[in-house]
Amino acid sequence: CGEVAGTYLFLTSLQLVPIAVASTLVFSSPIILTAVSGPLFGEKVGVWRWGAVIAGFCGVLLITAPGTGFWQPAMILPVAAAAVVVVRDIFTRYVADDVPSGAVTLTTAIAVTIGGSFSLFWGWVPVSAAEVGWLALAALAIGLSFFTYIVAVRLGELSLIAPVQYIIILWAVFYGAIIWGEIPGPREIAGGLIIIVAGLVILYRERVNRS
Repeated sequence: CGEVAGTYLFLTSLQLVPIAVASTLVFSSPIILTAVSGPLFGEKVGVWRWGAVIAGFCGVLLITAPGTGFWQPAMILPVAAAAVVVVRDIFTRYVADDVPSGAVTLTTAIAVTIGGSFSLFWGWVPVSAAEVGWLALAALAIGLSFFTYIVAVRLGELSLIAPVQYIIILWAVFYGAIIWGEIPGPREIAGGLIIIVAGLVILYRERVNRS
């Protein structure tokens, strides 16, 4: 359910806001996870991580700019997707060790496929053979990413895995500029850097606290 909801939210946001902005806002998930870890799990969140949480949310506000001419309601979608990602990752860690990662990937893919079929109610349009090919390549890439990410989350430490994911933001900026001509402005760049630094500080402090 978490993957289905996150997919709907993120894909919808890509139609409405630049890909770099959507990808950056999705990576507010470590900040959201830290903010809720105290009330939900009783974890102790120190000054450094609370400071990073506040800074990270300031970065989100800088990008979304509510109350200004830059504000778009669609920017809520990737932030909501980030919240769903937090829920998904929490439940992924509780999957029994004897359940193969391939089985988790297949279950996720089936859930997304079934969930995606409900988009029929919003109207489907005919696609060309070339578009079917692009969709097939996208499905293959998503399937491979699901599998490798699930293996990484189950075997590795999130504090080591998460920083690598921020490379996605750089790829999003690159593809957005090359393919769609979407060049982030100073406000988006500044907000994105704040979110990245805040996320890395949170992950670093988590690792320090565990050592």
